[in-house]
Amino acid sequence: MMQSNPIDRWCWRLLITASLLLGGLTAWMPRTLQRTDRALQQQLLLLQGTRPAPNDLLIVKIDDASFDQAAFFRDDPRAPAWAQDLEGFPWPRAIYAQIIDRLFAAGARAIAIDLLFVTPSAFGPADDAALAQRLQRYGDRISLATEYREPDGSGGGLSLGSLTETLGPNLRVGYINTLPADNGQILDHPARYRETVVEPLGLPLLPSLPETLQTQQSPARALRYYGPRGHLPQISAWQVLDDAEWQRIQGRVRDRLILIGPTAASLQDQHATPWGVQAGVEILATALANDRDRSGLRFWPQSASLRALLISLFLIAIVLLSQRGRSLRWQIAPSIGGALLWLGVAWVSLLVGWALPLLLPLVGSLTIGVSTGAAAYLREGVERRRLRQTFERYVAPAVVAEILQSPLEAQQLLRGQRRVVTVLFCDLRGFTALTRDRASLGDEEALINQLNEYLTAMVAAITQVGGTIDKFIGDAVMAVFGSPLSQGEAADATAAIDAALAMRQALHELNQRWQAEGRPTLDNGIGMHCGPVLAGNIGSPQRLEFTVMGDTVNLASRLESMTKELQAPIVISQALLQVLGDRLQTRSLGRSAIRGYGEVALYAVEGWAIAPNRLPVPGARAPEHPTLSEHA
Repeated sequence: MMQSNPIDRWCWRLLITASLLLGGLTAWMPRTLQRTDRALQQQLLLLQGTRPAPNDLLIVKIDDASFDQAAFFRDDPRAPAWAQDLEGFPWPRAIYAQIIDRLFAAGARAIAIDLLFVTPSAFGPADDAALAQRLQRYGDRISLATEYREPDGSGGGLSLGSLTETLGPNLRVGYINTLPADNGQILDHPARYRETVVEPLGLPLLPSLPETLQTQQSPARALRYYGPRGHLPQISAWQVLDDAEWQRIQGRVRDRLILIGPTAASLQDQHATPWGVQAGVEILATALANDRDRSGLRFWPQSASLRALLISLFLIAIVLLSQRGRSLRWQIAPSIGGALLWLGVAWVSLLVGWALPLLLPLVGSLTIGVSTGAAAYLREGVERRRLRQTFERYVAPAVVAEILQSPLEAQQLLRGQRRVVTVLFCDLRGFTALTRDRASLGDEEALINQLNEYLTAMVAAITQVGGTIDKFIGDAVMAVFGSPLSQGEAADATAAIDAALAMRQALHELNQRWQAEGRPTLDNGIGMHCGPVLAGNIGSPQRLEFTVMGDTVNLASRLESMTKELQAPIVISQALLQVLGDRLQTRSLGRSAIRGYGEVALYAVEGWAIAPNRLPVPGARAPEHPTLSEHA
């Protein structure tokens, strides 16, 4: 519902302005916010769990198991020749030559070695020659690693490292540098290092090591990991070298791209990832797999302007939907629903490799929810106080409390609503003459006090059964049953009869006390009718009163005025009697001609013939059911 309150209008304008600002900030986020945004994206990826490992690549690990095999055969005279070579590190380059031969013989498509061969082998020229021979034999099917490095660690600028000349010319090489995030995790493809660091410095451009193993490159520049350490297909280097073990596993090599690299913790090539610590070769394998199945992460929208527009429109939509809310709950719902919707879309998008902004859309939607919720809470508090002040003049506090449980319905009632109610009029007989007599004796104050005692008792009788005091007209009281809170037409009519009988009983008790005190006694007449009315706040903006209007009110007033003539203290219409049925003990008064209504069948109430079943009235005690004969 559109709010007309000036404060509300300013609140909505402020939220729309904030939505535009947050949208713009999404396009040009500071590094701190970017880091948080990516962390949220990674958390969603972790919640999605592991992904099936690609079946076209294989890691050959230089791992602790290989070192353990060398130690196992250390003193064994029957130890295989390769075992002694694996004792320490670095290994002889002839070992890699043997591994390369076996891998290609088993059908490997291409091999990349994640090791830096920057100096001649410590095992002599023959060792270098063994590896160089394989590099020349297999040509560009083998890639070696290099890196961009600071010459002496002094920060004097990057340079491209070179391989030892002992391995021969025209080697296929790729760099292994990665760009860690602010939290130290490796989140980006190695190609991102080239685009961010190498190109701006004008250094020689090379492909990354994973890029050397394929011709088609992926546009994605953020890694999408498949799982924790060891999730990608792997075998140990010793398994390739050991004849028996190799016979068992060599079938896993056919048609695969191979990456050879260290995974042992002692070799210190370990890096933080969202899935925990992983070896550098596993990260390179992840980049290779992402490129091959095109499953790396791409950020959407890629255009900063489109990103700003998308987030701004999303947040403005939440503001507009919140603005239409008719209650605190429905004003908060768009924000919560919007945040959940965005999370759901982001979740599905990540499944297909697109990463949506998360931080500012979620913060923005939740901020809108908190702001609109706080404003609605304060506004409802003001409205509840206004409604309480309006209704507590007419009904019991407990009834007011129940009305305020549905403030929107109460507001609708104040604006005007057609209802079926029972209207009660009660007026003192002969009070005008009594007033003149007491005034002539100078006893006006005592009379006013007596009138207030009387009205207090009448009001108590009405409100204790859930009736509403509509107004006082001099010494007359008008009450309504069924507005603003209805218990049902029959229950409201029952409460009206209870109130009328209780009023007569209360007057009887007052008269006994007044007579004992030497004060004049009073008598009253009560008229009641059941029918439709228009209920609402009537009056000018300076003075509004909640009341009911219509023929039902007029007829009830006419019936009260006929009680003296008909010699019946409580007179009701046939319409009211039909609602109550034979539970009520009455005496027919015949039909009377009433101007504007024709002839109306009237009845005098004598009491309850059968105690009625009644709904509980908030805060009221069940009244007794005296008959008129008990008052006499």
